[in-house]
Amino acid sequence: MRVFRFSILIITILIFSYCKKEKKTVVETDKKNTIIGFNQNWSLFPPLTPALMNNTLLLKPQMIRYPGGTITYSWDWRTGTKIGGNPLLAHPVEDLKTLQANTDVQYVFVLDILNKTINDQIEMLSAIQNLGINIGYIELGNELYLPQVDFVTVFPTGTEYAIKANIWMAQLKNVFPKAKISVVLQCRDENSVNTRLNEWNAKVIAAINNTIDAFTYHIYIPPGGNFAARKKDFEGVVNTTNTGNKELWITEYGNQNDTTEVNYYRSLDSLADYIENYPKVTIALNHLISGSIRGKISKDGNSFTTEGKLFLTRAEKKK
Repeated sequence: MRVFRFSILIITILIFSYCKKEKKTVVETDKKNTIIGFNQNWSLFPPLTPALMNNTLLLKPQMIRYPGGTITYSWDWRTGTKIGGNPLLAHPVEDLKTLQANTDVQYVFVLDILNKTINDQIEMLSAIQNLGINIGYIELGNELYLPQVDFVTVFPTGTEYAIKANIWMAQLKNVFPKAKISVVLQCRDENSVNTRLNEWNAKVIAAINNTIDAFTYHIYIPPGGNFAARKKDFEGVVNTTNTGNKELWITEYGNQNDTTEVNYYRSLDSLADYIENYPKVTIALNHLISGSIRGKISKDGNSFTTEGKLFLTRAEKKK
């Protein structure tokens, strides 16, 4: 009888141990990996001095956005300057290779689907690829849902944008078959009086080819706003926009309140945690490394701002 009871005990222990191992395997399999990094307006980027590159390395970005946001529509990639901007702040495409060699970052490329031809933008990507840089992530434009006159003229609604995006996507996939491509959606106030803005997501979703890989959102805490309210607004938009099983890229996020606001850094930290861990988000890029008061590194690249020190702490926690 004792032998029988002992045998039952041993079998129970073995079964319990096996179940624990199985459960652990499932948890590890479901672990979420998000590419963390920064959007960067390259017209504001200081010269790539050793100090700037070393400080960028300390921030541990896995990805940097090129050439940035709105700058996309006034960027001359051949000279590496903003059209009509300061020619002394030039960043030719060779600088992407220099920065990558010193920081091991990958890039997400924003294409000017508004003003440039597809051939021009393929030429840009090919020139970058010839430097030995992988063309793995491409965004078709930046915030084209905004009511700027030139945006509205070219893309009266999200339908016209999606139709052109489909054409570009087909050609890009032909040249860069392994690249993932994203189109822009908006997550602004859904009660906006701007009909074009309100209808943008639905019209893009309805017209975009299902071969699209991802959808891009930008999330900022607006002046006078707070993290809790922004989180609620974002979820309200995302939960009513049918993106299916596609990836979500957050290629810009930040806090637009004054940096002296009492909860500024706490709110930004909470927003960063939220985005990096949000389901289906595979890219999370904060705005920006250098070039403004909200940059992580000073304008000359030699020291960290208070915001930069926050992201240094975040980088250390990810070790």
